[in-house]
Amino acid sequence: MNPPAHKVQSFLEPTCDLVRLQRYHVTVKMREPSLPIAQRAAMLLDAEKLLRQKVDSRIEIFLEPRADRNTVRVSLRGVKLE
Repeated sequence: MNPPAHKVQSFLEPTCDLVRLQRYHVTVKMREPSLPIAQRAAMLLDAEKLLRQKVDSRIEIFLEPRADRNTVRVSLRGVKLE
């Protein structure tokens, strides 16, 4: 049985939004994308540790992937070089 979404959201940092809850995989999105990577990683690890202690030991947190904003790479997708 899945843990309830409202219970999981209550343990997340205020800078995170719950995107998806599939069994024990929690996918979150950062509200502040400009947050430094080290700070973001520490925050997510702390949240995962807390969720494992309070809700279920099988929970894992994943960060929702962001779209590629590099316009050169985006425009070259599908282009084959010979």
